[in-house]
Amino acid sequence: MPIRQIPALIAELYATVKKLETLFPKRRFTLDGHLVGSIGEVVADYLYEIDLAPASTKSFDGKLRSSGKTIEIKLTAGERVNISYADGYADFLVVLKLLPFVGFSVIYAGPFPHQLMEKPNKSSRRFTSVSIGQLSKANCVTLDDCGRLQVLNDCFVAKVQDQS
Repeated sequence: MPIRQIPALIAELYATVKKLETLFPKRRFTLDGHLVGSIGEVVADYLYEIDLAPASTKSFDGKLRSSGKTIEIKLTAGERVNISYADGYADFLVVLKLLPFVGFSVIYAGPFPHQLMEKPNKSSRRFTSVSIGQLSKANCVTLDDCGRLQVLNDCFVAKVQDQS
């Protein structure tokens, strides 16, 4: 199953970042942008059975196969996610946190949190920055991953043990 290759590929990405930062110590090489977003989307697809939309679809990243409801997906290794408000909101939001060499953590997986989008931290670039802490406090994990998150995270543990 291709999704089980994600842990090894992420480990390779972090190893490459470390090598680049060793070669060029005056620069930081961060894993972000479309790369991280796409990883989050394929992981969420695996977890929640989503029909992914074409890349850069406005307002949503896919639709839940079970209901056809739209879903926006965010992945971060940091403490914030940026959510666009330019073209409306999806029905659901999934926010995952990447814990390198450990796996993924579900921060939020449920109905879109419109109340968080009303905060005054909107950008002129038409997005709102939302902290992982705010999303965690909402304590919303209503989408069921049917145990798939544990299966995927077990692959991270196996990868780390293989490198020991």
